[in-house]
Amino acid sequence: MSGASRSRIGRVLRLATVVLAAAVLILGLYARHLWTSSDTDPSSVPGRGATLRVPAGATLAETADSLVEAGLLERRRVFILGARLSGGDRGIKAGLYEIPAGLSPRDLLDLLVAGATVRIRLTIPEGTTAVETARIVETVLDIPAGAFLAAADSVSRRRAAAEAESGGAPLTFRIPEPGPDRGLSRPGGFHPCEGYLFPETYSFAEGVAAAEVAAVLVDQAFATFRVLFAGRETGPDGVDLRPHDIVTLASIVEAETPLDAEKPKVAAVYLNRLRRGMPLEADPTIAYMLGKTGERILFADLQAPSAYNTYRNRGLPPGPIGNPGAVALEAALRPEPEFDALYFVADGHGGHVFSKTFEEHQAAVERFRILRSKERAASRD
Repeated sequence: MSGASRSRIGRVLRLATVVLAAAVLILGLYARHLWTSSDTDPSSVPGRGATLRVPAGATLAETADSLVEAGLLERRRVFILGARLSGGDRGIKAGLYEIPAGLSPRDLLDLLVAGATVRIRLTIPEGTTAVETARIVETVLDIPAGAFLAAADSVSRRRAAAEAESGGAPLTFRIPEPGPDRGLSRPGGFHPCEGYLFPETYSFAEGVAAAEVAAVLVDQAFATFRVLFAGRETGPDGVDLRPHDIVTLASIVEAETPLDAEKPKVAAVYLNRLRRGMPLEADPTIAYMLGKTGERILFADLQAPSAYNTYRNRGLPPGPIGNPGAVALEAALRPEPEFDALYFVADGHGGHVFSKTFEEHQAAVERFRILRSKERAASRD
């Protein structure tokens, strides 16, 4: 072969190499464009986004189909190929997603791999009982109330034991096994987690397990206790109250008044009665033991034989009657100073009238009855 021929062949090969490299580069740029740019019209998706649920165990192809059906993806093959080449196909997480329209296949994969699922807000109000909390969890998170209560009872016992072993204040559960001979029968039963499910607003992913929700609520309660009880093993002066007793007292205070400003005064009244050996005579304990929360307490109810009947028994009941918030806990630990009232009754305007003597209290009760009678008469007119 002549030198001229070899030169022509060389030029052809170099040209072919350049053309091939250019083709590869163009294909690569095109593939990158397909992978990183949106292939959907944002205006074509109602609300400029869509809700997508990725079931546990869904395949990559099934996930891609769901994206296509939701109007979030057109280049199905690009999504699947890109996911497999990047290894992201093995990292897609199940859950509920709110996905904006106009995302590229790569952005869609990144969102699903990151597990940026919709967070569900769970709000537990102060004073809510364990059973009421379980019902809220069931409604909001679709976790059976019974499963949540079982998990919460188990977690509470473990956390209390761990707290005691770590040298912290022992938050022991003193509720005996319920039974007719112990005066501990109650609608919904008694639960060791009562008082230890901290009322707060939480955020959970869809599909969260009962044990995880229980652990978050209980851990928040014990974290709050550690801060409030720091350096203290007993309650206020003159009353031998352990941490579990403080939680119990705080739950009664929480049930008595929604006004934060009144809680230290209510706590002071009950502590004054404990110091004098007087029964607490707290209506919320009667409502709790009978399952009559929010209902009128009758005179006959006060005769019910129960360890939670603070009209018939002196001292605190065996355990909390609800889940107190931080303000009520603080009030039980640090009541209104030098507040020597022994009684209180509703004032008819959302608050209470506090009295030092029984005579003053009776007068306040009579004023409340007159006010209530006038209100009822006015409502009938």
